[in-house]
Amino acid sequence: MLQDTNLRTANDLDEKQKMLREDREKMSNSPHKSVEESQSKAVKDCKVSPAVIKMLATAKDKEVKHDAEWLGQEIGKVLENNKKDNTILKSLLEQNYSQYRLNMGPFIRVLTTKIMESVIDGIDSTEECKLNKGKLEIRKPVLMTYLSSNTKLGIEALFSLQYLMQRLNHPNKLLHEILEALYDYDIITEEAFLSWEMNDDLDKQEGKGLALKSCGLFFTWLREAEEEED
Repeated sequence: MLQDTNLRTANDLDEKQKMLREDREKMSNSPHKSVEESQSKAVKDCKVSPAVIKMLATAKDKEVKHDAEWLGQEIGKVLENNKKDNTILKSLLEQNYSQYRLNMGPFIRVLTTKIMESVIDGIDSTEECKLNKGKLEIRKPVLMTYLSSNTKLGIEALFSLQYLMQRLNHPNKLLHEILEALYDYDIITEEAFLSWEMNDDLDKQEGKGLALKSCGLFFTWLREAEEEED
């Protein structure tokens, strides 16, 4: 009886080992490709160059890849290495945009902050911070793509500028120059400017008073222009 039981156990083990071998063979013959093979195919199928794909695929973890902090770092790198062209920047933003469609606030704040940092001369030195309109002119199409005619996102962009000025200790006339340029380029709407000015959300008041004080003439002019149109 014991001998029969041992024989059945041995047969069961043999059967399980056989099934495992068959599973491994199926996996080795599976049409599913490795990560490396998939990436290689993506390079062939993608319209952008392999160099661009390599740059955009730096994050291994999807959660990290779509994190706003990670995105800000990548935008900063692209802006630094591509000072006169937006091709790689646009590709980076297009690949990550869909992750933020239901919550565009972080996306817009990061994008605006990084672009504005890149167009302010003296931001990383002891020199006085000045807006470089030539650099802003280059980045204008990118900002217009995500901000133009969208009041809600324009407000988010203005809050990001408010926090940036606070971090830079409110350089003289800098915010005024930036707001004028964004208005002249039709990047941010009048409604967005006025909504940001009147916003009294307690969680968003850091640096707001000094920011408004530094660009008071801009808002005076904006209201007068609005009254003339009416």
